[in-house]
Amino acid sequence: MALESATYINDLNAANPAATDGLAQADDHFRLIKGAVKATFPNVTGAITATHTALDAASTFAGAITASVAEINVLDGISAGLTAAELSVLDGITASTAGLNLVGSLPVVGTLAEGSVVVGNSSSVASAVAIGASGTVLKSNGTTISWGDGTPALSRGQILYGHADGTTQVLSAGSNGQVFTSDGTDVSWQAPAAPSVTSGLQSVQVFTSSGTWTRPSNITKVMVYVTGGGGGGGMQGGGHDAATAIKLIDVSAISTATITVGTGGAGSALNAAGSAGGSSSWSDGTNTVTEASGGDLNLSNGRIDALSVGGGVSRPVKETGGFWGGTYGQGGSQGIDPDSGANISGGAGTDGLVYVVEHA
Repeated sequence: MALESATYINDLNAANPAATDGLAQADDHFRLIKGAVKATFPNVTGAITATHTALDAASTFAGAITASVAEINVLDGISAGLTAAELSVLDGITASTAGLNLVGSLPVVGTLAEGSVVVGNSSSVASAVAIGASGTVLKSNGTTISWGDGTPALSRGQILYGHADGTTQVLSAGSNGQVFTSDGTDVSWQAPAAPSVTSGLQSVQVFTSSGTWTRPSNITKVMVYVTGGGGGGGMQGGGHDAATAIKLIDVSAISTATITVGTGGAGSALNAAGSAGGSSSWSDGTNTVTEASGGDLNLSNGRIDALSVGGGVSRPVKETGGFWGGTYGQGGSQGIDPDSGANISGGAGTDGLVYVVEHA
């Protein structure tokens, strides 16, 4: 009796047993057939409901089918044409028939152009969307997707900026009067800073008594006004207004200057002359300016000894007040009472001044 060797169903010989074979080996054939079936379907533990059409997809399969009954039953309703390799992928898959059929309608990944993407269209069919232009991004309108410029809709006054997390975000409009400001890392709306003046006139220092001028760090030049103390008045006339010298000095290499402020001269006693006012000065080791010398402009004191007042009577008065109009360096009044003409003590002169205008 002919008895083939078979491991799987495809190894069975349909011509066996021959018509002339006896019954003695019939049990051998039965055992061979059952062994091949079980070896071919080792995990089948229930009814297989897939149709022959679905199972025909495995017609080229040779070897053990390791998918479970549930996995094989998913083949029910699947179009024919799956290869053995494709069927082997089913091991472990739990998708429904509808889900697997959807795979059949997808474009083959290998045929997609570089950069294209697969999306579902309005007919619930997968279709390819070609790559967008350079710089565009995929955008959704809630129904479909398409390539766009990626710029979000902005309200009036809003600004796009790069956030610390690397994303593009929207900065809302600032409050009225605020300015768009960068700290070197981030941007924000801030109140405007007070203007910083780095050149031109910066400050003034006024010395009404002797002391030391110290240069502020940003100052490079100073205009110095030096006025001496006014002279004291005497019986013969009012004291002289002090002279004033003015000088522009480069102080880039100068840190301090010694300031001397002259006091006003004392007025005279009866029938005597008034005292001279004291000298004022600026001295920085390179430049020395007094009220009478060292300036770019040296203004001498002017003098008016008398002023005609009503009825042609000549009445002596003090001088007009000099450079500062009477506040600093003014001469004292004459020692005569302007009403009675009697001799009186002369008036004292006013103290001098050093006035420093600082420039950057």
